[in-house]
Amino acid sequence: MTIRKRRALATGLMAALLATTAAITGCANKEKEKENPPETAERRYQAADLDPRTVAASNAFGLKLFERLREAEPGANVWVSPLSVSSALAVAYSGASGKTAEAMAGTLGLGGLSAKEAGDGYRKLLDLLNRPVDPGIGMATANSLWLKEGVPFRDAYLQDAEADYGAELRTLDFAKKADALKAMNGWVKERTNGRIQKILEDIDPAAVLYILNAVSYRAAWTKPFNANNTEEAKFHVSETEAIPAMMMAQGGTYEYAETDDYQAIRLPLGKNASAAFVVLLPKPGVTLGSLTDKLADDPALLTADWPRRLGQIELPRFRVEDSSELNDSLKALGMGEAFDPKRASFAGIAPEPPNLYIGRVLHKTFLDVNEDGVEAAAATSVEMLAGAAPAEDPFRMTVDRPFVAAIVDAETGAVLFVGAVANPGGD
Repeated sequence: MTIRKRRALATGLMAALLATTAAITGCANKEKEKENPPETAERRYQAADLDPRTVAASNAFGLKLFERLREAEPGANVWVSPLSVSSALAVAYSGASGKTAEAMAGTLGLGGLSAKEAGDGYRKLLDLLNRPVDPGIGMATANSLWLKEGVPFRDAYLQDAEADYGAELRTLDFAKKADALKAMNGWVKERTNGRIQKILEDIDPAAVLYILNAVSYRAAWTKPFNANNTEEAKFHVSETEAIPAMMMAQGGTYEYAETDDYQAIRLPLGKNASAAFVVLLPKPGVTLGSLTDKLADDPALLTADWPRRLGQIELPRFRVEDSSELNDSLKALGMGEAFDPKRASFAGIAPEPPNLYIGRVLHKTFLDVNEDGVEAAAATSVEMLAGAAPAEDPFRMTVDRPFVAAIVDAETGAVLFVGAVANPGGD
């Protein structure tokens, strides 16, 4: 089975502009609904209230997952939302028990946190991200649990999902497949502003719960690119092949770093520079894989302090759409126990037997970078089944070959999206 697919996604767990979905089979009969807080709602928390271990875990997990996906198709564009995938799996993790909980905690980087501490961390993180104080940034992330009619889930699990992850609870008749798919896909489409049209193609007969996460993100450049400066140039997709690309250009003072292996720049987003689009460009002769290996080993490279330097940046205008099945990558990262029909245990979600296990985890993303700013989206589906030193001279950074990019929230340090652009013209 291929790890990544670029067609419509089937039943699974995660998605985002960010959108995430999870399917779980088991037992439930309770329906609740939770409205998203209005965009004008005041924050309940401040950045100082956030447990930094939650952000560090999400970032580290997301970058390791990104590297696995990039290794599977080294010549393809890869775009991942660590926030979407980690938060969707965290909702499932909160109901895991025994060795399944241990495996999931290890993979998600939550080994030092209890499920309650992780829930508390995500509650504060999502609250901060959903209420940006910068008028130049619009972001919304939402979770929902879609419960199979007639299956008894544990009240404590549903209450924690609402309280910690802001999850909306809906009950559906999964036997009415067309109506159920329309409702869940419609939720994802709405929550991603139409960028993710569909996350689910079918409902597994054994499915009892879908956990969906959706994130939408739009930010204007703090300093927009002048469209009059955009010109066609060559982008070298390999040492022997170049394609035409529309290259945007601007100059100024930026947070910039340079080593023997790469150049890196942080392009500010929002009126108050409350986020950044980070670009890491391998030096000639350095492979993209060696750079993504560094990121997987040291996620702090994306959030480290860099000196401000005067220089010029040339960046392609591009759009990326990507979809992946994450099962094999998650198993390789140590979460195999959660996929095993005989050994998995999610006793915190519903009474056993039958035991629940994850069937499929799917992820779909979108990115558009142009002269005005950045728009990103992601959707994730998890299917759970019931089983038996700075230089003084101005720098010049021409992004005309494959590169790594990320969107990072400056206030929390959360890596919202990360990916590799091998071909700005598409796959």
